[in-house]
Amino acid sequence: MDKQKNIGVYYPAANQEVLLKGTFQVSCSREENKTFYAERTLTIQHKGTITDRTNSHLQFTDWDELENIPRSTTNLLSFLNVIKMS
Repeated sequence: MDKQKNIGVYYPAANQEVLLKGTFQVSCSREENKTFYAERTLTIQHKGTITDRTNSHLQFTDWDELENIPRSTTNLLSFLNVIKMS
């Protein structure tokens, strides 16, 4: 049976975890951790429909949460280039 959590707390991991919010369900089929970002493939399902939406999700992970700033401006600029190329 799949684990379930509320959306907005964490992104689903690629371990069959399912996040639920109302009639939506989000799961992760692929997660690849890079040096300063994570790349995921998320599947969003809406109860009552037969179509699923698959989206790429990029998350910048080189963030200083105490100072609320990137740890490295170089990595942030590199991440923006990754976004531009995807």
